[in-house]
Amino acid sequence: MSIRTKLFLAVLALAVPTMLLVGTLAYLGSRDALERSTFDHLTSVRSDKTSQIRGYFREVGTQVGLLAESRLARDAMRAFDSAWREADRGPLDATLRKSVEEYYAGVFVPQLEAHAENTLEAGALVPRDPAELYLQYWYVVTNPFTGASRDQLEDPGDGSAYSAAHRAFHGRLKSFTRELRFHDLFLIDPKGRVVYTVAKEVDFGTDLLHGPFADSNLAHVFRRVMAAGAEGGPVLEDYAHYAPSLGEPASFVAVPVTEEGERVGVLAIQIPVDEIDRIMTSNRRWKIEGLGETGETYLVGPDFRMRSNSRFVLRDPEAYAQVAEKAGVPPVEVRQIRDFRTTILIQEVRTPAVEAALQGRSGSGIISDYRGVKVLSSWAPLGVPGLDWVILSEIDAAEAFTPARRLAGRLALQLGGLLLLLLGAAWTVSRRFVAPIVELDEAAQRLASGDKEVQVAVGGR
Repeated sequence: MSIRTKLFLAVLALAVPTMLLVGTLAYLGSRDALERSTFDHLTSVRSDKTSQIRGYFREVGTQVGLLAESRLARDAMRAFDSAWREADRGPLDATLRKSVEEYYAGVFVPQLEAHAENTLEAGALVPRDPAELYLQYWYVVTNPFTGASRDQLEDPGDGSAYSAAHRAFHGRLKSFTRELRFHDLFLIDPKGRVVYTVAKEVDFGTDLLHGPFADSNLAHVFRRVMAAGAEGGPVLEDYAHYAPSLGEPASFVAVPVTEEGERVGVLAIQIPVDEIDRIMTSNRRWKIEGLGETGETYLVGPDFRMRSNSRFVLRDPEAYAQVAEKAGVPPVEVRQIRDFRTTILIQEVRTPAVEAALQGRSGSGIISDYRGVKVLSSWAPLGVPGLDWVILSEIDAAEAFTPARRLAGRLALQLGGLLLLLLGAAWTVSRRFVAPIVELDEAAQRLASGDKEVQVAVGGR
């Protein structure tokens, strides 16, 4: 190997590792800074959403409490309770019973089975008390409005005392419910009978202590309020699949209705899924919050099931349902994802982040999320009384580290260009440095071969 080559390689041996080290340190430094910045942002978003959700539940409790303390609630409770007792004294009409039986067998139960895993039989749902049978016939079975429009019926024209009370109070209670964007509002007497609802689903008129929905979370929250006494505050019940709403996830807030210190009933509201999603997604404006294309903030309950919707189901429910189906999610849950466009109570999130948050710990880290995708995650307990929920803010690692990958590409191009320049410079310098030695070597070889006239011009020091 010639001196020129050795000198050229020596220069490369010093320069190339140095350039690689500098480039690697620059990349790792920028990646670490980007990671810290992303975690700080996720934690900030998580904290902001935590405050908003806590505030929402406080506001709901306050609103429901104020309504329960109002003359409107007390007067409506007395009026509906009195009208109920009057309707309960009537005989069981065979024609009404047949119509109600046909409704449950031919309409409600098939609809429930189409949306949820149904364990209820039509015969077990048919009312047995005269008042319940009578009112379900007029306000549910023969209601000229269907679905979410049932609340438009104010008076079925049967001339009963109940319909007179309904005509007097329904408009104001419906306005309150719509204005605050609740799904439904219930008045329940102390014996557990639902004497009034705004939405007129099949829970209207039922007995929450002994009827078909005695195991529902509406029945649970009623029992909790009654156990708390007349001075108890708002009671919040976690989400569960609610059969009267065709298996849609439902959560309830309930407070006692009192008069002169005596508990005369319970007022409950059904919290809509949309309001929780509106807060958690900022009206689906994830990018404005700096969450890019894959970032999201969501809630998880103690059963490791979501309590707010995944960003991906809101963006494309059908695509999400197909992914869930391929992942082995049970058919009934895939059907609910398609029908209700929700992951609440369906999507399981059993990740280290959720487990840590359920144990009361806050933190952040890189984990695999419920899709099996690497994400940067920030987690913490939610801290809402009555709800053992946790909150997580996450973004795909691939998206979060995109700037770092771009920087790595730029560094590679820049260092590659610098290396080419260095190679050219090293080759030129080595040639100029070694040229006199090469000339001397050639002269020595000529002298050794017998050339006595050899002369070497000295051109430098």
